[in-house]
This record gives sequence, C-alpha cells and structure tokens, in this order.
Amino acid sequence: MRSGIALAIVCLVFGGCTTEDAEAPGRVGTVQLPLTATGSTGTAYRLDPARFRVQGPGVNRVYDGSELDVLDVDLEPGNYLVTLLSDWTLNADAGDGFAPVDAVLQSPNPQTVAIVAGSTVDVVFQFGVGEDKIAFGEGRARIRIDVDDCTPTAETCDGTDEDCDGAVDEIAACTPEICDNGLDDDADGFADCDDAECAELPACTVPAVGTTGSEGVAEGADWEVCRADDASAWVSAGDGGGTYDADAACQALGYDGADAFGGNCNTVCGYCGTPGQETYDGAGAGFPDMLRTTVNWRCVRGFVPPIVGFSSDEGVAEGANWEVCRADADSVWISAQSGGGTYDAATICASLGYGSVGEFGGNCNMVCGYCGTPGQETYDGAGAGWPDAFRSTVTWSCTNP
Repeated sequence: MRSGIALAIVCLVFGGCTTEDAEAPGRVGTVQLPLTATGSTGTAYRLDPARFRVQGPGVNRVYDGSELDVLDVDLEPGNYLVTLLSDWTLNADAGDGFAPVDAVLQSPNPQTVAIVAGSTVDVVFQFGVGEDKIAFGEGRARIRIDVDDCTPTAETCDGTDEDCDGAVDEIAACTPEICDNGLDDDADGFADCDDAECAELPACTVPAVGTTGSEGVAEGADWEVCRADDASAWVSAGDGGGTYDADAACQALGYDGADAFGGNCNTVCGYCGTPGQETYDGAGAGFPDMLRTTVNWRCVRGFVPPIVGFSSDEGVAEGANWEVCRADADSVWISAQSGGGTYDAATICASLGYGSVGEFGGNCNMVCGYCGTPGQETYDGAGAGWPDAFRSTVTWSCTNP
C-alpha cells in the first residue's frame, strides 16, 4: 500500500553551458521537470500549482510548471539553490479528475543542486515518509517528489503492508506454527501440539492402547500399542513375535523412533508371564531395524529419560551388559551388570540421548549399588581405561548440558 512517485529535473551537461537566458542554445544543459507521475498503487498524481525558484550562476527566477506535464529549463554548470514555493498543491486522480490531497513536505526546502560534468545528483522533495537520496552518474541533476499515500491500519496476513512500515505480513500471527520447537511461533497462546495447526499431525496425536499395525514388520505378527502418552509409547510384538524395524513402527505412530527394547517371553503387553509389566531387559537381537523375536520396545518424541532397569550390550567390548539404575532429563546412573566387563562409556551415553559422560568409579560388583550397599550412587574414581575402554565392575554417569 506504500507508493512513491517521482518529479525529476534532468540537467544534461554538455561541453559548455550558458544561463537559462543565454542566447547560445548549443551550449546549455537542459533541466526537465516532470510534474505528473503514477504511484505504485496505480494512483496518478499531479503537482499543481508547482513553482520553483532556481538561484545560481546568472539565474534567480521562478519557473512555473502549473498546468504543465513537463517544465523545461536551461542551466549552465554550477551550484544551484532550488526552492519549491509554498503555494504548491499535490493532487490525486479521483477517477473523474484531479483533486487536492493532504500532504506534508518533509524534505529540506530549499535544496542545493550541484551541476557537475560526469555526475548525477538526486534532490528529493519528500511528501509523507521518506529521506534524501544522493547518487552519481552521467552528468544530470534530478529533482523528484516522493508521495506516501498509505493510511496505517492493523497489519493482517494478506500480502499487503497495512501498517505502512515497509514490511509485509511481518506480525507473529502470519508466522506458521512450527510443531516441534517448543515455541508459540504464531503468537496465539499455544505452542507446538497445543496449537490447532499442529493438533492433527501424527506427531501430536497419542495412539490408542490396543492399536495394531504392520508398519516395520519384516515377518511375523503385527505389533500392538500397550501404553501411550505424548512423550512415549510401549509397543509389543504380537503373539509369536517376528522381525521388526522398531524405528519405522514408532514413526508410523507419530514418534521419533525407538530408544529401549527387550524380550517379553511371548507375553504380549507384559513381561515373561506378568501382564501389564513394562520392562526393557535388552534381550532380542538386531535393534532397532531388525529386532526379533518375542520382543517389545519404547517409542519416544524428543528426549525422554531411559527407563530404570533397561539394559543393553551397546558399547560393550566384552563382558556383561550395562543397566540403567536412575535417570532424569539431566543425568543417568549406569552400572555394569554382574561380573563387569569393558565399556565405551561415551558411546553408551550417546545411545541413551545424553550429551557427555560424567563421573565414574568401581562398584565392587554391586549392580546399581556400591560395595555392599544397594541403591548407593557413588563415584570413587576407580576402574581403568576411562572412558572408552572402562573396566571392570564399574559404574558411571551421563549428563546433559
């Protein structure tokens, strides 16, 4: 809705110039003043009355462009003072003729025009909002007017500049909601899955318990949803088990992927004869894309702390699996299982979604405890090869920044 129109003086500087009143027409520069123009909104404008006083080398007179489309003046090179006289009126085409409009001249008046061979000078008479502009070019001076015919209103999301600030659809309400960044992008009071724009996306829905599917099943029984919330879901192989791409199954349910797994002794939605027991013991080969056979796994969105009791051979060079003893968003306590082994602690931390290794020590072969005291989380600095070949009956922590 912002528009600019230009009224220009053009002075072409030849080998020599005379004054406007000179008698040698071949040695003058021509000043051309267009007094009509069309704004970007399509509105035609005319400056009428339009009288300019030009003062400079041998010249001090008023040039009247009223009722003209173009005013031509001859000037010789030099410095000139150009003044728009106060009886000017800006007129807009109302459809049935031109009519005066309210306008404010905001630029300096008068202004200096330096006519120098090999240069271009723009002198701007600004009506509304604008600023002076100076440029250099091919030996001509231009005077123009800029008109801002924008009436500020509240900005909406329609591809126009209603508030007249030069930007289009810049308000937060015009920004699409990003459904997984934790921010209220469109400033409607709701972020991510709480926003109506995101609510129907798979990543924002919670699958119903009992939902079954074949996505990610290479062979065998379908999988089944045993428990689900916004952050995670417990998924079990159906009766008889099979071979599963756990990540693909999770993504079909709107989660990012799988982070924990184990066997279930063919107890669908349970653990080895106990219905409803959600346990991830790390049993089952081929996690995550070829997990088999009678197994279950956990799907997560974003970072979710691992489940206490989860164990795995990820990062184990030799010996027993490791086990999660305690976990929250900031840190996790991990213990070697009975007998110990050799562990790449950094790899194990990364597999659980933590950014770095923390403290470490021995545990006297006390799984999830310390030297005879179950549940005691202690890091005494014992154990060799920290962190990538850490051994033997040991414990350590992983942390997030």
